[in-house]
Amino acid sequence: MDNHRTDILFPSSSKQTEKAEDEVAIVAQQVSSIVDRLPSQKLEAAYVPQVVSLGPLHFGKPQLAKYEIFKDELPDILVDRAGRPPFKNLVADMILQASKIRQWYELLHMHICNDSDEELGWILARDGLFLLRFLRKIFTRESDCDQATRFFFLQNQLPSAVEEDIMKLENQTSMFAAVQEDIMKLQNQIPMFALQMILQWQAGTDLDLNSILRHIWHTLSPFLCKREKLDSYVLTGPSLRPDSHLLGFVYENIIRSSDSTYHREHNRMGKKKRYITLPSAVELRRKGVKFAAHVEHLNEIRFDGKTCTFHLPTIEMDERTDGVMRNLVALEALVCKKERKPLMCYVDVMDRLINTAADVEVLRNGGIIHNGLPTDEQVVSVWNGMRKAMGKGHEYEPIESAIDGVTTYYTNYEYIMICSEVKDKYFPWACLAASTLVGCIVLLLSILQTILSWEQLRLQRQSMQK
Repeated sequence: MDNHRTDILFPSSSKQTEKAEDEVAIVAQQVSSIVDRLPSQKLEAAYVPQVVSLGPLHFGKPQLAKYEIFKDELPDILVDRAGRPPFKNLVADMILQASKIRQWYELLHMHICNDSDEELGWILARDGLFLLRFLRKIFTRESDCDQATRFFFLQNQLPSAVEEDIMKLENQTSMFAAVQEDIMKLQNQIPMFALQMILQWQAGTDLDLNSILRHIWHTLSPFLCKREKLDSYVLTGPSLRPDSHLLGFVYENIIRSSDSTYHREHNRMGKKKRYITLPSAVELRRKGVKFAAHVEHLNEIRFDGKTCTFHLPTIEMDERTDGVMRNLVALEALVCKKERKPLMCYVDVMDRLINTAADVEVLRNGGIIHNGLPTDEQVVSVWNGMRKAMGKGHEYEPIESAIDGVTTYYTNYEYIMICSEVKDKYFPWACLAASTLVGCIVLLLSILQTILSWEQLRLQRQSMQK
């Protein structure tokens, strides 16, 4: 992320100016306009937590009560571990950070009810422990991590009886996927500086939260990554900002390869804003375009004119993809400059490519989509619904360049085919003849150079004999 976006997404306490507040108000209105265009049921399912609340925004809602009993049990269970300070010490530390926590939520245009500092600190401490417990569940599915992180998770497993009760809840009602979606809701975030404090209290050491999240962020992302690339992400991925949050960290990893300097120069060129026009996947396939998933970042999307291949990242379509993508897009509307919104531009492209179930099948065959939904028609509905919520006219130069290549090939397809047919029919040996001619010329020049060298040597010998 560039400095402009991070200053808005992660406001610093040292920048409490009227200008910053005005910027937040403006971008918050942009997010509100996205939300207002959604049907009410989609709004509730996509942006509001459905099974578990994190932080004070949705605390105490009756429909989110299923996990509250386990949240209440976690502090007592963990305090029993030898050498760990009392839970009230952690709450006291949170209370000292209450003003910073309130400012963090307010600058993100998220109004906190008139809770006392004591209640706010207790909510953050308890919900943070629950989030770390859930991240451990995700972590146990991963095989590689540093020794300190693995030791922490192994030492902080819950007693089998408690864990069994939670697993029964998750297994019987498919809660695990629902919680995994809820922790990625924009309105359901906890400041990372608070989560880091909770982690240090629980671990008893200065264990870095960044080292944990780098191992599991791809599990929360809808985009699939190759295993060999994940190892490099653990070492070179973006560092976690203490005033960030989980959704923001995943977003940064998704777009982390963007070249902000290049795009600032590109924007200054004054290119006119345009809407994306792109044929569907079926129409492109009829004109010989192939699809391949050989890229993993949005800035790597490209069209290879030589092989007629459209390269796009692979995305996993399951029950939580719609909600996660909508919240990532809403976050991007909040933090990105108007001129470039990579994720919105990508969603726009996918919507143009997908009009029917046949288009989804084409993209599945190309490895662009892994469909975990019951039908391809549901995939169509997801993409079409997301673009309608965003509006039109989003720009991102690497994707625009790929679109220009695809549309140019599609528009000139007949001309390209005619030229290819004429060349194959009337000049089948043209390339071979040209290559042979060039080879003969090079050979003759080499022979001529050798003859001249011999003649020059003969003349030198004659002059020496005289």
